[in-house]
Amino acid sequence: MARLQGIQATPYDNSLIQPLNMSSIGSLRSLKNINLSAATGTYASDSWGDKEVQWNSSPHIKQYKINESTEDVLALSVTWKRLRSGKTATIESLTDSELFTHITEEDRIEANTIRDYYKKKLVLWALTEVKLSPFRLDMSKFLHADGKLFTDKMLPLVYRLPEFYEYDISFADMMRGLGKYEEVNYYSKTYARNLRPMRKFRVKRSTEYWFKDEHDRAVVILLENINPCKSLFEREFKQESTNMKITGIVTSRDDHTYFKVNKWEVE
Repeated sequence: MARLQGIQATPYDNSLIQPLNMSSIGSLRSLKNINLSAATGTYASDSWGDKEVQWNSSPHIKQYKINESTEDVLALSVTWKRLRSGKTATIESLTDSELFTHITEEDRIEANTIRDYYKKKLVLWALTEVKLSPFRLDMSKFLHADGKLFTDKMLPLVYRLPEFYEYDISFADMMRGLGKYEEVNYYSKTYARNLRPMRKFRVKRSTEYWFKDEHDRAVVILLENINPCKSLFEREFKQESTNMKITGIVTSRDDHTYFKVNKWEVE
């Protein structure tokens, strides 16, 4: 029987996402075709979809050098995410007038929860002297405003925050109680491991498969959805455990360490 093997890209890390350089805020012309994948960098799992964030004129939005909304823009983003999940409305922009008619008190509460979560993270990063990426600097500016004042270049960031939050909460829950690697090591190494599946995350056109090894340490394998081995790999992921030969590096995100696989082979 032929061995199942593959090579994949870098898994999700929203700290690498770069903001989009957009046109002047004071311009009266419409802003069109802000491609989110372009706004968020080249990593496959940094992007969660191809939805374009466009500027639509709305009576709810006042334009100065910055824009002012009658609603918290993060709450509007939560609303849009909810509508996308249910496919109950066609919305083209965070400033779309129709979006304002769908917002609920639960959306506002969820927005405040997301804002509080990332504000606390920003405090932690400051206390531990973590250098903030441009994305996190822009996030800090937005989160420490009142939510109703925003610049156009913040729209891709705000659009993604509810999805980032959902991922981050699930990721932290998955990593809770797992063992740690002794140190981060960017020298590629190869090991034979018995891997037990934990969970998977869909990120745009790829899927992250998370395992734990014999020492209860996290291992991630990223497969593009067009990978011809994906259906066979799904079958392996449903097994109680799988013996693999894996090559990759030990890396970290926040306070969690894991083995990031760039080459694998089912034995």
